[in-house]
Amino acid sequence: MTSVLEAEARSTPDMHVALAALGQRLTTVFATVLTLAIAATRLDRWEFGIWIMASNAVIVAQFADFGIGQALVTPLARTFGAGDRDRSRRLVAAAVRRTAATGAAV
Repeated sequence: MTSVLEAEARSTPDMHVALAALGQRLTTVFATVLTLAIAATRLDRWEFGIWIMASNAVIVAQFADFGIGQALVTPLARTFGAGDRDRSRRLVAAAVRRTAATGAAV
């Protein structure tokens, strides 16, 4: 049975990760709002429309893997945990091939 100290020691890194993730999200939101405000005041309507379209193209491209990267997380964690580096490499190679094929199809 785990002691309270062991449980607290395990939860401390989890809290650090959660706080880092929160900080990253807040920074992203702040940077997006700041960039949008600057672009809206410095660009005319035509330039602003082009900038928004280009920004959205980048956002859409981030989703273009159709979840392949996310689907790789659990099997890759299992292979790393088992120390099976060859299987890990094969999983990553397969994900890269599928992502490239998806990109070529789109």
